[in-house]
Amino acid sequence: MKAFIPCAGLGSRMGSLTVSTPKPLLPLAGVPLIFYTLYQLWRWHTEFAVINVHYLGEQIKHCLRHFSWFELAFSPEERLLGTAGGIRNALPLFESHGPEREIVILNPDALTLTGEPLPALPETATSLLHVLERGDEPHAAWDLAPDGLLLDRPSGNYFYSGYSLLRLELLRPLARQEVAELGPLWRREAREGRLLGRLFKGLHLDLGDEAKYRALQDLVLPPEKLPGWDTFLRKAL
Repeated sequence: MKAFIPCAGLGSRMGSLTVSTPKPLLPLAGVPLIFYTLYQLWRWHTEFAVINVHYLGEQIKHCLRHFSWFELAFSPEERLLGTAGGIRNALPLFESHGPEREIVILNPDALTLTGEPLPALPETATSLLHVLERGDEPHAAWDLAPDGLLLDRPSGNYFYSGYSLLRLELLRPLARQEVAELGPLWRREAREGRLLGRLFKGLHLDLGDEAKYRALQDLVLPPEKLPGWDTFLRKAL
């Protein structure tokens, strides 16, 4: 499996924390957030990952210079392209590593840890989003049908966790350097019955804004939540 880690954002919701540090390098219990994302990909036996970079991107590349569990490639963006545009821009990197038709997307500003294996993406679907019950969270909402289809409903009971599977062919119609977000594409696919949803099972911590991050930045996860963590760090940091 190949992966895409979106790291090109400005981190504006983090306030002063990202004035000189990109969001993926903010520490959680002393370890930069991006290493938790890479750890989960390591548990899934990922072979190759692309990281798009823009704001303070050289810091991210330098921080990962010793990472050796699997190959990383960096996709620089002179201007922000959005997540869909960023993946489209990185298509040549994915294609240079074989004919993989789908990728896993894992967002580093939401700590996502699971012992569940990567699911298969059926031929009838272009994407599979892992979702969580929304509660009072002000996220864009979805509903999950009994047959697994994800429904475009703003008043729905679920929100996207930041972990998904995506068929690369969905983005081929985009032009190189085109600015595009996944949200509108996914809502179109939902209306056409090609978007699947699955309830996320595992640990999910939203670290996407300054208040949420500050409340959790010193959190130390128990060993049972991070099996093999020390082994992973020996060839990561």
